[in-house]
Parts: sequence; structure tokens; C-alpha cells
Amino acid sequence: MTLELVQLLTTLGFDKRIKTRLVRHAPHNLKEILERDMLGLYTAYERDPRFDGCKQVVCFYRDKGTRARFHGVYRVLGKRAAKNGDIPRNNDLAKRWKAASHHFYVLELDEQFADLKDRLVIEWGRGYSGMVSEVIAKQSHTRNIRTWSSPGPIFRLLGLQPYLFTIERSLRPR
Repeated sequence: MTLELVQLLTTLGFDKRIKTRLVRHAPHNLKEILERDMLGLYTAYERDPRFDGCKQVVCFYRDKGTRARFHGVYRVLGKRAAKNGDIPRNNDLAKRWKAASHHFYVLELDEQFADLKDRLVIEWGRGYSGMVSEVIAKQSHTRNIRTWSSPGPIFRLLGLQPYLFTIERSLRPR
């Protein structure tokens, strides 16, 4: 038996029938963004209309090599011009994102997936079409959940290939 990423998320309330976009962030200042807990806001600012028509975004961030860590699932509640986007007070990062973006998506973090935040690690591969054939994690630190052999409907819709993933038993320092 295999377990697809979509199936894992579905057990926590993910609705695979809703138009969804997967995103993996890899900015040069990722460590600072994570330390300041601003990845959700970073996701909201986009230069291109990436999330138009989407109702939810599954957000990952770069890990070692071609791996990606799960950050969360966001509901897309709306969109407005980036110039009208949110900026927390005295936030230099958000000011830069606002200036460099054309679109601001109103996102709401879905707390149903909080247990997987920073613990779910997937093999993203090179670009969007990456496919691998082995688990990329030390067994002493991770528990292999399974891989899948064929992409689920949401991934076929997006033209994505299957991913391998693991769930770490506990958080470890980044």
C-alpha cells in the first residue's frame, strides 16, 4: 500500500476537490523570514498572479538539496493590488515585498495542518517535475510514511509528478 501526499493531507481535512496551488519558497533570506514567522506574508505577495482562481495554497520552503519542508495550507480569501497589501508595523521585509510585487493575496492559515508544520519533508525534485526513487532522510531522525507510484488528481491537474515524503518525529533546529 502506498500513501500519497494528498491522501496524508486529506486525513487532516484537506479537500482535494478545491483548486489548489503548491508553492516552494527559496528566497536568499529564508532563515530570517522563518525566524520572524513571516512565510505566510511572504507567500501573500506575488509579482505574477500565481494564485488567481485558487482556493487554497499548500506552502513549502526550501530545505537541504531538493527537499522541501511543509509550512502550511492557506485558504485564499481574496486578492488586491500589492500597494494595498498588509504591512506589519516597522517591517522592512514586508515593505520590500510590497514594492516588488503586483498582487497581494489575502491568505488564512488552516490550523488543521499545524502538526505537520516544519516536520513534513518532501522530495521536491528539480523544478516542478522532479521524481526520485529513494527516501532522502536518515532513518534515525525520520519515519518513512510511504511513497506513491502515481500522482493523485490534484497533482495531475497541475502537471506535477509524485513526491517522496517523510514526517520527522520531532522538530530539530534549522
